[in-house]
Order: sequence, then structure tokens, then C-alpha cells
Amino acid sequence: LEQDLLDLQEKFKQTEHIVIVYPNWWCAMPALLKGLFDRFWLPGFAFNFNKQTRKVEKHLTGKSARVIILSGTHSPFITWWNYGDFTNEIQYGILEFAGIRTAVSAYGPCNRVDDVCRMKWLHEIDKLGKKGI
Repeated sequence: LEQDLLDLQEKFKQTEHIVIVYPNWWCAMPALLKGLFDRFWLPGFAFNFNKQTRKVEKHLTGKSARVIILSGTHSPFITWWNYGDFTNEIQYGILEFAGIRTAVSAYGPCNRVDDVCRMKWLHEIDKLGKKGI
């Protein structure tokens, strides 16, 4: 594994709270972010499979995460209603799978919002990023 990915793993081990912000891209996280998780979120670091008990051993328990997702053209509710829960992958398939308590906040549609609403969102996001869940 490359040194920068080993460094990222070490930072995840040391932190108590993680904040991840990304745009909703075709009802999922962007490919570069997914590719990053694919490269460093590995057995032995984030989790292990216990062959005897056939259970997942979660290595990152005791941590929390706030995921903030921005939606461009549709409100997060409309996206969920039409296409299903676009947060399952990051929340359940990645973070909580490794034992990280996770809360998700979604904002949108970002392309049709005025400056007053945008500033309100930024204020909310600033507070969400600073506190645990």
C-alpha cells in the first residue's frame, strides 16, 4: 500500500470524529471518493472477517462521522423517493461496517438556492462539522 494511503489510515485511527462532504453524483458518491475507500478501507485496518465466528470484527469503533451530501438538481427527498436511499453505501456499507457511528445530512437542490438559503446551509454545516453526532 502506498505511503499516502498508510498515512491516511493512521489519521483515521487517531481521530475521534470524521467529516466527509461530497456531491451526490448519479445517486452515489463520486467515483474518486469511492476509489479512495476501495484502496485504503481494507481488512486488517477497518475490519476483519472472523472465520470461526463468521462475524465482522469492526476495528474503528468509538469514532463518529458526519457525512454531508450536496444535491444539485433535485432535493435529497425527491432523489430518495425516486431512486432509493443514496446514503446506504457510505453510511452502512463503509463507515458503520467498520464500527463508526454515522449521521448523514443532505442539502439541495444547490443549483436553485438563493444566497440567504445558501448562507443558512453553510452555517448549519459549519456547526455539524464541529460537533460529534
